[in-house]
Amino acid sequence: MAVQVSWYYVGRPPEVGQHAEIRVLAANINRGQAEATAFVALAENNADVITVVELTAEAVERFRGAGIDTVFRHAHLTPGPDAGGIGIWSRYPLRVLSAPRHRGVLMRLFEPKWAVPDQGVGVSLT
Repeated sequence: MAVQVSWYYVGRPPEVGQHAEIRVLAANINRGQAEATAFVALAENNADVITVVELTAEAVERFRGAGIDTVFRHAHLTPGPDAGGIGIWSRYPLRVLSAPRHRGVLMRLFEPKWAVPDQGVGVSLT
């Protein structure tokens, strides 16, 4: 499993106004080989949204067996063989925008759209 963090940090503006902070975990799970229990524990404690590349059907089943669906109840998953799958899990509802083809490969595009509980804020990430 690999987690990428930006090599720079841009601080917040002095006044951000009404906002909601959404924690995103983006992971390349190495052709579905991530250890499911550790990955799910990391996500449950540190993320509101998980994006995954190299998602296989076997990895989806292992993550579900480790309880990912109990916290991240919303998901759009397109598992594939080898390194061809992608997916997103979220604590908040998601909406699929489209399913375009790129070089003959089906790639779904997602528009995470949430009403964040207890924040009174709607969030759209496009």
